[in-house]
Amino acid sequence: MQKDFDIVVFGATGYTGMIVCEELARYSRKNSNIAWAVAGRSDSNLQKTLHQISERTGLPPVKQISRIVATVENPESLLAMAERAKVVINCVGPFSVNGEEVVKACLKGGAHSLDISCENQYLESVQLRYDAEARKKGLFVIGSLGFDSVPTEVGIQYTVEKFPGALNEVEAFIYTPPMPSKSTLSMFETMTAELSNAKNLGELRKRLFPRGLPKPPSLQKPRSRLFYEDAVSSWCIPYVGSNEGVVFRSQRRLYESNRIDQAIQFRCYRCVPNYLLGLFLLIYGFIIGVLLEFAVTRKLLLRKYKLFSAGMVSKEGSPRDHLETTSFTTTFLGLGYEKSERAKTGEPTKFIITRLRGPDPYFITTAICVVQAAIILLSNADRMPDKSGVFSPGAAFWNTDYIQRLRDRGLTFEVVSNEGGDTEQRQDKDKET
Repeated sequence: MQKDFDIVVFGATGYTGMIVCEELARYSRKNSNIAWAVAGRSDSNLQKTLHQISERTGLPPVKQISRIVATVENPESLLAMAERAKVVINCVGPFSVNGEEVVKACLKGGAHSLDISCENQYLESVQLRYDAEARKKGLFVIGSLGFDSVPTEVGIQYTVEKFPGALNEVEAFIYTPPMPSKSTLSMFETMTAELSNAKNLGELRKRLFPRGLPKPPSLQKPRSRLFYEDAVSSWCIPYVGSNEGVVFRSQRRLYESNRIDQAIQFRCYRCVPNYLLGLFLLIYGFIIGVLLEFAVTRKLLLRKYKLFSAGMVSKEGSPRDHLETTSFTTTFLGLGYEKSERAKTGEPTKFIITRLRGPDPYFITTAICVVQAAIILLSNADRMPDKSGVFSPGAAFWNTDYIQRLRDRGLTFEVVSNEGGDTEQRQDKDKET
């Protein structure tokens, strides 16, 4: 099927969609063979967005980028959009409400579908319902291509590559500055949808994964809800997001396709400045969880989002200059064995600590991640482990040049510890601190 565009960004007039378009515009300036377009519900707003992108990037030709009017409420318009694109980047959340119609249109219209969802229930239901169809049609459907969960996925791959042995488990510790970029209202709606649907995940996963994985040599030890970790010199609490579910799906897919010998166990945490703030956030999270249990309080939560988010959610998002000053750091602690010990059971004997740094996580890093994923589909799809299907990022881009592409756009990867150090040495060091 002849296509008019390599990439169409759906939801270009939104805060995140505009930043994705800016990233794509900068990339296409150096790669003029990329033909792209923007899509959304209002042609006048799309035109206004292109003028704003042109001013921000200093690229006058952006004003002439093609515009497509399409809305989730009009499936025919989505199909018309998908029929013109090789790849559709969907930036319209919450995805539990808006995502599936775009996926269906892409499969029918012959386009790869990418999105930046962090909703496990949506991501896993799409895999359950559409994986077979995507494989049959030779198309990719890849979700969670933003900060949740690309940095975590590529960080695990980097840690695997640098560990001189067999990894059994990985923990990720995410740090963002005390004043990170504000979430948009759409992101807040996405978060509430994810938390509201969490209770449905158990039954969904039974259908998606009817068979269990082999027992690992050593089960990953659970952490308390609030603990101090010497590897990051910080108090930590569980990370609320899609990372653990996404990594589980990737590791399972890689194991079942014989690309790895063992699915790596994974847990994700957020670093907090002190014990009291960590305790406050745990209590706050409990209260939000209770409010999400009932329809009337869910509506109240969304209506009074500024109050319940302590001002960290805004319809307009953060001022753009603030995005340039914020960043993130994710530290990975991996435990495993020498390769000769792989078949043994017992506590891991080796460890490694790696680190990934990048710019503003929720918008700039998200834009970088999803745009580079689209470019791989266009230029290096033959290097991807599989040729079609519904995937999470870690399984889709395993052993491709994705990490190098992210490096080229400003993300940094490094080994912090001595590679494959003894766990006894690490434990002794922890005791000293």
